[in-house]
Amino acid sequence: MENTVRANTTSQKVGSAFTKEDTLKVKGLAIILLIIHHCFLAPDRYEGQTVIFAPFSERKFNFIALSFKICVALFLFISAYGITISYKRQFPGYRFTAKESEKAIIKRLIKMLSGFIFVFMLAQLYSVIVVRGGRYEFLYGTGVLSLLYFFIDALGLAEMFSTPTFLATFWYMSLATIAVILIPMLIKAYKKFGIISVLFVSVLVRMFFEPSVETHFCYLPDYLFCIAIGVWSADIDIIGLIEDKRISTNNSINSIIKLLVILVAGAVMMYLRQKTRYTVILPVWDGIIPILTCYLVHMYIGRIPIISDVLTYLGKHSMNIFLVHNFVRILWYYNFTYSFKYWWLITIVLLGISIVLSNIVEILKKITNYNKLVLQLLSRCDDLYKESV
Repeated sequence: MENTVRANTTSQKVGSAFTKEDTLKVKGLAIILLIIHHCFLAPDRYEGQTVIFAPFSERKFNFIALSFKICVALFLFISAYGITISYKRQFPGYRFTAKESEKAIIKRLIKMLSGFIFVFMLAQLYSVIVVRGGRYEFLYGTGVLSLLYFFIDALGLAEMFSTPTFLATFWYMSLATIAVILIPMLIKAYKKFGIISVLFVSVLVRMFFEPSVETHFCYLPDYLFCIAIGVWSADIDIIGLIEDKRISTNNSINSIIKLLVILVAGAVMMYLRQKTRYTVILPVWDGIIPILTCYLVHMYIGRIPIISDVLTYLGKHSMNIFLVHNFVRILWYYNFTYSFKYWWLITIVLLGISIVLSNIVEILKKITNYNKLVLQLLSRCDDLYKESV
């Protein structure tokens, strides 16, 4: 587990009680929520299939699955948290130059997009060789413009430019790319103007740039508040502060009361999130719930034997699982996916298949020396910025 540095004052802290291992566990939990969300958020997701939702009613489980879209906020919160901690350690007092920030952004984008591009190209090959015929002309058309569409999609930017995409799930890549570029600016704004000002502006952005069917804005207005909360939470070490807060002098009682408060508060907020999901209040819940979730994983769920290991393992493969699961679920093997009838079995099978595919992807990266290529790109990036100094 990553070493943490704790101090008595916020200004002295350069680490976090919330470690990289905790991050993996939250990602593991988030990817489970994502699978359930995509499979069962509405009846049209399993149209023509027989699905058993016991012990829940279909309507109630649809409501629960729809609420699990909180997984997006969890991933963005974790990204903002991790990037902020990285900047905090690398640049004391967040004193980084534009060049230093530019280098950090490019290296992070290389790491993120390299994984996406590899899976994207594998899917394209599979659609041509196995499924036969592919989907290139159907999706992108023909001529020079089709090549541009393909290139934009391969970089995960189809949502940003409103161009054709191979899989609708890839919309998140545009949002993630914007977040990586935006977070250093949010860090600077937060340190200069304070968190209240940054959050106020994020609410205004949501008010004046409301995502809709016609204009998504990569859904950034819905998640800017969450990203800003992630930056602030990392800076003050919010998980550590909650952990240090004493409700009772008795450790067991203190732990039980905190658990009950987190569970009740989380359940209430998730319910309110669903009831206000089309309003400007939605980003507020998506900013607070990840804090509660991260603390819950850090102090409770992540310390349960076996479950801890499972979540960590899923977290390591979360990116690949996110990229491949909908190819199985909806694009190519829809009937097979839902043939297992029980919601929990469908979830386990789809998750299991996605893990197998993720491991295959990682094996192919090693065989093709793709990982070495990525490392060379990162090294070249370091060299270029050394030369420019």
